[in-house]
Amino acid sequence: MVNKLDYITVLLNEWKTHILCVTEHWLSYDELSEIKIPDFYLADCCCRLHSNQHGGSAIFLRNGIIADKKIDVTNLVKPFVFEPCCVLIQHFNLLCINFYRSSHNCRANYNEFLSYIDEVLHLAIKADKNINSLLF
Repeated sequence: MVNKLDYITVLLNEWKTHILCVTEHWLSYDELSEIKIPDFYLADCCCRLHSNQHGGSAIFLRNGIIADKKIDVTNLVKPFVFEPCCVLIQHFNLLCINFYRSSHNCRANYNEFLSYIDEVLHLAIKADKNINSLLF
């Protein structure tokens, strides 16, 4: 991700993007929190313990767009199977869920992966009762 920041910045400005979801950023939390994308901030992320393990997911929001709630999905993180981050953005009436799933041994963990997605959606509904309108 670090070597693509100039390209990302051009695209974000050209497309007038408000939300950037990144997967496979390959960074630790400390490294990711140091990433500076003009007019954006890191709203939530999931990082593997060691950046050399690759993977991970992150959500960046344009300055002025407030992540009203960070839905805590840290207990659902399973490296190589489900690496989620999640924010609720009332301004857009939007739940943003970003996750990475490694293609390593993909058949063996597919059902487990689907169960994690189901769990994230249940957590989100519990966090905000009005969110069910976004799911249908």
